[in-house]
Amino acid sequence: MKYLFLICEIGGESLRGDGKNTFFPILVKDGEVIGFGDVSDDDFHPQQTEVVDGISYVYPIDPKGIERKWRYARQTIEEIKDMLFPKMKKDGSYEIMLGKNFGQYKTVWQSNLYDSSVHGKQLLNKLVPNAEFSFPKSVYAVKDALYAVVKNRKNAKVLDFFGGSGTTAHAVQMLNKDDNGNRIFITTEQMDYINSVLVPRLIANDTNKKNDGFVYMELMPKNLGYLKDVIHSKTTDELKAVYQRMLQGTDTDEPADISFRADLSKIDWVEGFDKNKRLLVKLLDKNGLYYNYSEIDDKNVRDLISDEDYAFNKAFYEGGE
Repeated sequence: MKYLFLICEIGGESLRGDGKNTFFPILVKDGEVIGFGDVSDDDFHPQQTEVVDGISYVYPIDPKGIERKWRYARQTIEEIKDMLFPKMKKDGSYEIMLGKNFGQYKTVWQSNLYDSSVHGKQLLNKLVPNAEFSFPKSVYAVKDALYAVVKNRKNAKVLDFFGGSGTTAHAVQMLNKDDNGNRIFITTEQMDYINSVLVPRLIANDTNKKNDGFVYMELMPKNLGYLKDVIHSKTTDELKAVYQRMLQGTDTDEPADISFRADLSKIDWVEGFDKNKRLLVKLLDKNGLYYNYSEIDDKNVRDLISDEDYAFNKAFYEGGE
């Protein structure tokens, strides 16, 4: 979603005297428009933003101090109050912006902010130097797409099943910075770069995003541990040792879940190390790579996890804090 400055651009018929009832204060408190003041007398010349009793009175004055006019007159501006968005500048003053939140969105969006090279790859490398990620999306393209849905939902939960380099989560952080929101992102990713790219990106310092911290979790491995052991085995004897643990388990691990298609009575070691490795990979039930939450109260599973992890899972899946 793009914003348009409510203040008129410099040009013809944009000065204070060019419009009737268009020079008045817009009242801002806690980052929101709370009302509008009366039309100012002609001999009244305020600062662009004046603060009185904790309320900011924002006037249509450009950065050079030239008095201009709002696009809407005092008698009509209240009709679009919900579309106004105050944006605080570094000096504490405000710019009042108009959100184009009416009608249907266009199929094609065009903006320099959507340049994936500058606001995707270059931005990522600024936050995470030498990040190995070929084509991250522009964070502004994702931010505008999210804005179209959660602009007025400051406590929304945004779920991203394919986290990638973390662009969606980053965009949520930026939205929260804009309006001091408390939107939550839930991001999942199965690739190793979650540790080298995604997490470092989200904790990196960036003045454009609000970083309240986050919880990073990994699924508890089950068959995955055996799968990794098979893959990393270097000899047939090592494979046979893994196979025995798959069948019998250990003091700290349950036996593996074997594929229902496997007939263990017919399993036999064959010539060729790679063939035996592929055989063990096929034996493992791929649906059992991780423990399911439905098994959390099973005694054998409960003994494997800490009280802290148990309590966290209960709170996460059952809606607790």
